[in-house]
Amino acid sequence: MARYEIPQSLQSHYMQNELHAAFSTGSIKHKALLGIELGREFQRGKTSGDFGELGSFIDIFNPSNRQFNDGPLTTFNNQKQTNNALGLYFGDQISILPNLHMHAGGRFDVFEQNIVNRPNAFLTEGSKDKQTDRAFSPSIGMTYQPWKPMAVFANYTRSFAPQSGGARSVDGKLFRPETGEAYEGGIKLHTPDDQLRLTFTAFEIIKKNVLTSDVSQGPGSGFSMATGEQRSRGFEVDVAGQILPGLEIIGSYAYIDARITEDNTFVEGSRLPNVPKHQASLWTTYTINQGMLKGFGVSAGFLAFGQRNGIFLCQDPEGSFCQQPFSLPGYTRVDAAVYYRNQAHILKKRTNLIASVNIRNLLDERYFTGAQNFREIIYTGAPITVIGSLKLEY
Repeated sequence: MARYEIPQSLQSHYMQNELHAAFSTGSIKHKALLGIELGREFQRGKTSGDFGELGSFIDIFNPSNRQFNDGPLTTFNNQKQTNNALGLYFGDQISILPNLHMHAGGRFDVFEQNIVNRPNAFLTEGSKDKQTDRAFSPSIGMTYQPWKPMAVFANYTRSFAPQSGGARSVDGKLFRPETGEAYEGGIKLHTPDDQLRLTFTAFEIIKKNVLTSDVSQGPGSGFSMATGEQRSRGFEVDVAGQILPGLEIIGSYAYIDARITEDNTFVEGSRLPNVPKHQASLWTTYTINQGMLKGFGVSAGFLAFGQRNGIFLCQDPEGSFCQQPFSLPGYTRVDAAVYYRNQAHILKKRTNLIASVNIRNLLDERYFTGAQNFREIIYTGAPITVIGSLKLEY
């Protein structure tokens, strides 16, 4: 059993301004966007810990049964980080023809990181590190309507994400940013009265320089390495609309084949932990639109997740680190709600009164939402939960 103390502080200050414009070049219509984002972040964190042995039992109401040394904790990490961000972005939605639309844009980022490491169990002397990353992330897409109830679309985007979320390396160095590419295409259909809509989307997403656990420091060390690559591909089907007066439905199904393509810990080609291959949801809402009960409604639906992979990091008799895979079973959770919506005029202003009672996990099923790899932690879902709310909008 491990005991950790991880005090942290974080400040984030961002400013964003945008300029929008609509104009035409001949018969081609444009909706353009130009923006700038400036940001500054301050992070300070320290990680200290100790390992002890448990007694014969654990009383959750009496933590003193956890037997640890009373001496000072060992400091594994003690650092201060300052980040400066600049983002310039633009986009243009172009109507080439009434049934042919295009989007083109991009974002240029400059992200500067400065880190100060104080001495700890892994660094006998303090150190400083500075890193500036620059990247341009384009985005392009097109939509074509062969006829009004149908649209075919395709998109391509690149992403850039600095590693500034508190992950740390054993030598106190900064990580290179995570980058990605996403390809998406599909078809949208709707009925002539637009009461029912169906969308089918196929996609592939590739992420590079993904942070993975630094196995050289043993299970649960908390240190990371930026060596991984992940690939997710699959498809998603969504349906939404009003099938009867007052009765609305929202449903979706997704198939996701998420694989590890490069990693220093996981077996290449294995499924990504905590990502189900199959997941689905369905939510229905019925609202009474006339009579004495006008404004009352009920909702019900479910979330379903398939089997997910997990990995524990172990050590073989020779002292080498190994992987111990396991599977979390799939689960289905049923939710429901009862609500009342009413429009009124208060002080000559139109207001909306919304009162609701939401019930999550209506059948009180026991299920597991995921696992924290290498730390032998499995997260359980909450039991039946009832939440009431009252909201006034004006």
